[in-house]
Amino acid sequence: MSEHPDPEKLINRFRAALEALRPVEQPTDSLLNTLGGWTGIAELAPHLVDDPLLAPLTAIACRFADSSQADADIKQATQALINAVVDTRDPAVFSESLNDLCCCAPILKTSGGELAARVYELAAAPDPRDGSTPAAIARHADALETYLRLTLSEYGSKNRLFILFEDIKQPQPRRYAQAMVRAIATAFDHWELDDNLVESIQVLTGARAPRPGAVHDDRTTRTAHQQTIDITPDAAWATATIELARALRASSAYDTLIHIGRARNALSPITGNEDAIDAIVLDSTLKILSDFLAGITESSTGEWPIEPSAVAELEHLLTRYRIGAHGLHHWLGDRKQSVLTGWGRLAQDLLFLRTHLEGASIYRAAVVLDDILDIYTASRAVEVVARKSDLDGVRRILQPPIVGSFAARAGLLRNLEDHVDELQKRVDNPQSTSHGRAAEVLPAARMVLEAAREQIAKHEPPGKAVGAPAPLPPPLADLFGGGNVPNAIAELDPEILNTLAIGITDARDSRSPFQHVAISAVCERIKDNLSTSPDYKGDTKDKVDYVLHLLVRFLHSRINIEKKYKPYLYKPNANENDLHLDLFDYLVGSDLAGFAQIELTNVAGGRADIQVGFGAFHIYLELKADATKARQAAKTAYIQQTVSYQGGDIRIGFLVILRLGDDKGAPPHLSDLVTHTTATIAGSAHPRHVVIVELPGNRRVPSSMK
Repeated sequence: MSEHPDPEKLINRFRAALEALRPVEQPTDSLLNTLGGWTGIAELAPHLVDDPLLAPLTAIACRFADSSQADADIKQATQALINAVVDTRDPAVFSESLNDLCCCAPILKTSGGELAARVYELAAAPDPRDGSTPAAIARHADALETYLRLTLSEYGSKNRLFILFEDIKQPQPRRYAQAMVRAIATAFDHWELDDNLVESIQVLTGARAPRPGAVHDDRTTRTAHQQTIDITPDAAWATATIELARALRASSAYDTLIHIGRARNALSPITGNEDAIDAIVLDSTLKILSDFLAGITESSTGEWPIEPSAVAELEHLLTRYRIGAHGLHHWLGDRKQSVLTGWGRLAQDLLFLRTHLEGASIYRAAVVLDDILDIYTASRAVEVVARKSDLDGVRRILQPPIVGSFAARAGLLRNLEDHVDELQKRVDNPQSTSHGRAAEVLPAARMVLEAAREQIAKHEPPGKAVGAPAPLPPPLADLFGGGNVPNAIAELDPEILNTLAIGITDARDSRSPFQHVAISAVCERIKDNLSTSPDYKGDTKDKVDYVLHLLVRFLHSRINIEKKYKPYLYKPNANENDLHLDLFDYLVGSDLAGFAQIELTNVAGGRADIQVGFGAFHIYLELKADATKARQAAKTAYIQQTVSYQGGDIRIGFLVILRLGDDKGAPPHLSDLVTHTTATIAGSAHPRHVVIVELPGNRRVPSSMK
């Protein structure tokens, strides 16, 4: 082939190659070679401006960009493609080709900045004096949405994007106005926007007067009224979702309710239209959430403010929506449906909690919070996930009303039920190392459980039970509101009650969905360390993360616990068995009940201290008590023993050490007590990973330190 092949011959060759493909056949490398590789694409692209062949050429370039090593050739070809696409006036070819380029990581890597710069030239609002055709308006809209996507991927400038928002001076044709509303709502989901940028939506709808610089002539005045009518449904939805995001970012329940009210006000112009079923669904869910937040913070009687009739109506609306009443014509599509379905599930969860507070089966309120987090993350309009701090805001606002108040007692009762079940299992197993202690505690646990159930079933406020005042250890005191308890409970052995309190505290803490900031920081650091392991992926990663979280929670609990609850932590002669029993009790009190086994034999020719089995793989925990002052990570023997259990399983394990030889001062910070190391094994292609958890022992109470 000549250095500069004839463009007409290249076009004919390309068209013939495409026509030779069967209807369902995908192009292969040979098609790229037919064009002369990337050099041929660079030659061909400028001649396909406004030609339908430009779309398949762009698709082929994106398809084979991954397999090419010639970065310079890709750069030249993609520059030519970008220029041809942006210069194309055919809206279908323009839109399809831009989407392919935005989805191709290798092309964005080489030319993402150049693509952003070119589409920005078209992203501004069309000049109303030009009498733009629908095709031209569509190009402006697609350019704006493309620049938004590229900015979220850090190829464009968010400040230049904000300039586009601020330059909205008057109503726009529907297609461009839709793109602008979507861009503003999506940008708000990722960044905090100044009010004047968000208010551009009101300019588009006519709710605010045109800004200085707007065009005023007879033709624009005549069309402006229809343009504001066209965009009203989309603007209402976007404004409502922006206010909902503000609600979840608010600093108080009061502010949250204000923003929910504003969201409902934004939807009010369209909720009267029965065809706008999606807006009606969102408004109904916002009302339920508003009633819940207002009622739970104002109620002092333990009432759960969710009306069954409202939830039933919402479920009916969702059914209509899913069957085929698609509602507003905006761009959220399947993602919008997942959001609305999520809100419906949340309302059903809240009603479920209300119903089951009347009986013995108590709901774990954490599920409700998980649903809200799912809803928030699903509401994003694009694939790029940003503003992770927003999730902390969701937790901050919704944790108190859901997990606090009356629901806190519900959760504690559920933890007590689970703990009673676990005690019964130990009593039924004579081989259990804690069989005897479980038999002592079980009768008292059943008595406390029945008393708490009876109080909640009668809807008695905390502390109003018939009986006598009695000092109970937390969290048992929380079950009875810190007030009167039945006489039979008040007369129980205090030591038995302390043991029971520790059991349900561990069950509660191990299941809590709310991460303490120190726990979260430690876990994220260790996860980063583990990321180099080939086994740390998929379901295995999820299970390893869960065990990691449990162990760090265990450590956090034990470095704060008082001597009367766990005396072994304050004894100079504590041993490995003390740690063994405590940690095993903690693990089986969590959702690992039935998965964790103690002193399992025939593992690597020895006996593993604790094995957590997940069917397809196992995680092993090696336990040690050490009285030396040397850094534990340097103890080769402990590390080697831990990794030896990984020979026939995943190459990740845990070493938990009770430190008895430290100075008698304050214990180290949590972040210093959880570390990570690797061990290279001869003949193995990959190192073994060990997470080391060091539990301070032989401690002194703070008041005795000098």
